[in-house]
Formats: sequence, C-alpha cells, structure tokens
Amino acid sequence: RMVALDAFQDPIRSPDAGNAWDFHIYYRMEDQFEYAKELYQRVHAEFPTCKIFRLWDHPIGPHTLPFFEVDVFTTQEFGAFLSWIAFHRRGLSVLVHPHSVPADPVADHAVHGFWLGEKLPLKLEFL
Repeated sequence: RMVALDAFQDPIRSPDAGNAWDFHIYYRMEDQFEYAKELYQRVHAEFPTCKIFRLWDHPIGPHTLPFFEVDVFTTQEFGAFLSWIAFHRRGLSVLVHPHSVPADPVADHAVHGFWLGEKLPLKLEFL
C-alpha cells in the first residue's frame, strides 16, 4: 500500500500540527450569496470532521471576495471534499492550498495552491 494514501507527505503539515489543506469558497454577495449559504449548510452536514469557518460578508486578509473556509486534516477528507466540491460549487471559485513546513503562506497560496473555477486575484502582501 502506498504511504501517501494514508498520510500527507513532507512538506505538507501533518494533522497533529494543524490542518493540511484549506479550501476557500468565494462568492459575490449580490448574486451568489444565497447559494453559498446553501452550500455552507450542506458542507456542515456532509463533512462533519472538517473544520468549517464562518460565511464572511466582505473580503478579509488576502482575499478579494467574501468566502467561507473548509480545513481538511487527512488524505481521506482531502480526496472526498475535493471530489465533492468540484461538482457542487455551481460556478463559485475555490482556492485549494496546502500548509507547508516550514511555513510559507505566500508560496502556499500563489505557487502550490490551485483553483476550481475562475482564478481570483489575491492580496499577497497580507500574508
């Protein structure tokens, strides 16, 4: 059996040190917020082991649109959530990025991360 199926490999942060990957799900308040709220509730119901942060009504930090964040800790959560959100995002942009060791948040967001949907600008100076 492949070790990488059971645990994230270096340089990705191990679950005992925190979450390994973030999913930022972005929406426009004027025309996507209602669906984002529905999606948020479904994520809570279908992925109870993931850490799910609040729905923001304005951009914060490096993010240029409101979003909610889902943190995954295991390879199983990563695969399951990535597969699920790819088909349920309905046009919402999703940034998926790792947490590396040693920490390099700029590279994690801008180099190692990837997008589902439209790639949105980030304010990397906030990282």
